[in-house]
Amino acid sequence: MTLNGLTIPTPIIPMKIKPIRIERKERTASGKLVTDIVADKHEYELSYSGLSVASMLIFKTIFTAGAAVIFTYNDSAGAQSKTVYMPSLPYSIHKLNPLLSQGVTIKLEEI
Repeated sequence: MTLNGLTIPTPIIPMKIKPIRIERKERTASGKLVTDIVADKHEYELSYSGLSVASMLIFKTIFTAGAAVIFTYNDSAGAQSKTVYMPSLPYSIHKLNPLLSQGVTIKLEEI
């Protein structure tokens, strides 16, 4: 897995992929529901029990920049490449070593 060409650690917990269908729904004069599918997008969730300073810095840099990045991963269909945005970066600071991050959850939204 990579973010903007930088290799990121493989999560211990399997990555969650949530498909999202963007659609527009309207009722016609007769009452019939008409749905137009605009796009199919995905949300990705990567969870880590802990990350080193170097690994966390990759995610912090991307989050702070606030720009879209390229996320690549492999699944049953082969290599996938998606343009994503990182809306939040929740984590905890390790009690004994404040340089380490723990309980990190990376959420990526396809744009």
